[in-house]
Amino acid sequence: MERINIMSYKIKLPTKETINLCANHLLVIMAFFLPINSSFLSTIFFILSILFILRGNYLFYFKEFIANKVILSIIIYILLNILWIFISSDIEYSINYVRYLNFYLYPILYFSFLNKQFIYRIFSSFLLGVFFSEVLSYSIFFKLITPPIPFGRLQTTVLDPTPFFHHMEYGFLLTFASILLLQRFLIENFNIKKFIYLIFFITITTNIFINAGRTGYTLFILSVFIFLVLHFKKRLLLIAVSAIFTISMIIFLAYTFSPNFKIRSNLTVQSIENIIIKKELNSSIGARVNMVIFSLALIKDRPFIGYGSGMAIIETRRLAENQKNPILNLLNNIPRIDNQYIESLLQFGIIGLIMFFNILFSFARSQHSNQNIITIKYILIILVLLYSLEGGIMGTGPLPKILLILIVLLIKPIRKIEYKISLVNGSIFIKYLIASIILFTISKLT
Repeated sequence: MERINIMSYKIKLPTKETINLCANHLLVIMAFFLPINSSFLSTIFFILSILFILRGNYLFYFKEFIANKVILSIIIYILLNILWIFISSDIEYSINYVRYLNFYLYPILYFSFLNKQFIYRIFSSFLLGVFFSEVLSYSIFFKLITPPIPFGRLQTTVLDPTPFFHHMEYGFLLTFASILLLQRFLIENFNIKKFIYLIFFITITTNIFINAGRTGYTLFILSVFIFLVLHFKKRLLLIAVSAIFTISMIIFLAYTFSPNFKIRSNLTVQSIENIIIKKELNSSIGARVNMVIFSLALIKDRPFIGYGSGMAIIETRRLAENQKNPILNLLNNIPRIDNQYIESLLQFGIIGLIMFFNILFSFARSQHSNQNIITIKYILIILVLLYSLEGGIMGTGPLPKILLILIVLLIKPIRKIEYKISLVNGSIFIKYLIASIILFTISKLT
């Protein structure tokens, strides 16, 4: 009988080109879920980690990471969080906080695979995910479905029809998506796609103003104005006047036809009047003001090094408790400091604030050959700076995950391989759909 030498058979591993191609298709799928379910990202990260190991050549990619100032700034921020555990008054709490920051590694890994040929497809997939969330949002608003939806946000209501995220985070995502659509509408030739982009932009604008997020209103108005100025900088005066008129009309229509926008606008004016005239802080805006007051007192004591990773809200509550301030109950219901600048100072002192700005500064200075991407990059930076006045955009939660991934998608990819990829047709779309369903199912079962 002839012997078969099993050891002579070798398992043929996929080539680096095949691995990179598979990884970019995974990034397309990942982008669809960004505005829907950020927990899905861990599944994609796990698969990409395996592909990264199979691809090998680790020293080369490590050098690429260090050479890219944006990626390096993210790595430094990770190290800052780890080191500042040791100055915390509650080391166990800080360790648990930092454990949740493992998603900071996601965009670094994505960057190692990203190919410029897939950028447009990835952002198109992101917009498709936004469209899906919009369909659900409108269905909730018009009472076609009853919230909460499966895998959705438990606090969703008809008056706050944000299916997956808090209305502040949803407003950020919708605003960014609206700028992507507005840019595509302006640069696209007259065809059916231009019409689709326009309709989609209108539905997103409407969605922003039917939701209960004042942050979204502000971000949208300012971002659209700044984008139009950047896009039409050669006709600055005309565009500025046109933009002001258009935005004013949008605000007027929203106030007239959107109950949420009218209620939130009136509530904002009333809250500000109560703070200034009556010195009352028993409102959501009042709580933010009180947080800043408490925080400034804490920052004054430790301006350079702060209080440790994740300790911002803990120290603020502790001070309110020591002073027996009646606002404590309201502070206990807020998960974090609603101001990224204050939160950075509380956790890491001036050093932390500098490291936060270093990420944005490195991102702003990153080079790219595509002028449209450069414009979107600047808009994203402005969105982050504005959002940081009213919310935390670094640390735990879904939005920091999404932000870091968007930043990586907008810096120049290191992959220069040219693939023969077809335009997305029905067959390719079905393949993406099947893969998405399988991966999403796996993520929920594991």
